[in-house]
Amino acid sequence: MNFKNLVSALDVICSPKYLNYAARRVTISTSGIPANIIKLASLKRQWNLAISLHAVSDEKRAKLIPESARYPINKILESCKEYMIASNRLITFEYTLIDSINDSEDDAKILGKIAKDFPAKINLIPYNSTDNDTFKRPSNKTCLSFADTLQKMGTNVTLRIEKGNKISAACGQLRAYHVNQ
Repeated sequence: MNFKNLVSALDVICSPKYLNYAARRVTISTSGIPANIIKLASLKRQWNLAISLHAVSDEKRAKLIPESARYPINKILESCKEYMIASNRLITFEYTLIDSINDSEDDAKILGKIAKDFPAKINLIPYNSTDNDTFKRPSNKTCLSFADTLQKMGTNVTLRIEKGNKISAACGQLRAYHVNQ
């Protein structure tokens, strides 16, 4: 959403005068703003792109992503294909598994088909519950089954092992703690 400053920061990170990171070692994570993904593609740099997809239908995604940061999945996928062609880099789909929302076998099959059509990597992230959540973390069995379905489809999938969950310091938990103070 802040394209100009993002590119300026990436230029500093990758500049030999500053941090000198190779573009291939930098990942941009976004909820997916198609026009900006296409602008990023036009720069023809080899940054990695990770899309916080979290659902395989626009209806389910509407429950998870705020309207101001949400675009139709088909538009996101079209812009990702352009980015992949321009950068020659695989796309990663980040997918937070949420109990009874987006963790069904059908969801896994649709996600697997999307990923195979690219090809793309899938990073599965089990939801980290907080005290006042309406969402819940799926069981380990459900997470493993979801990942297994994707693997059987021939997709490149990683099931993230979270750290810090037992002390409420996993992804999203620290923010929830501070917001509630």
